[in-house]
Parts: sequence; C-alpha cells; structure tokens
Amino acid sequence: MALCVAKLLSLSPNPRGLFEETLKVYSLMKDVKFRASDFLVVAASSSS
Repeated sequence: MALCVAKLLSLSPNPRGLFEETLKVYSLMKDVKFRASDFLVVAASSSS
C-alpha cells in the first residue's frame, strides 16, 4: 500500500501539498474513530 501512496505523491505536481492534505484528512478520519490501517491512508489520499 505504501508504494501506491508514494507513486501518487511522485506523480503529483505538488507532492508536498498533497501529502499535507492527506495528513489532514487522515487525522479527521481518525478523529471520527476510523481504525488506523494502510487502507485508511489510501482512502485519505484519494479524497484529497
């Protein structure tokens, strides 16, 4: 899963911005009690 997220970041014109947005969405999802997993990271990155 980490490779998928790394690939998304590498193809983005603004990888740092995408990473920061992914972290924000991930934190929001964790705040509403989603469980931590690789899939949560992928979901957070695709919703950014």
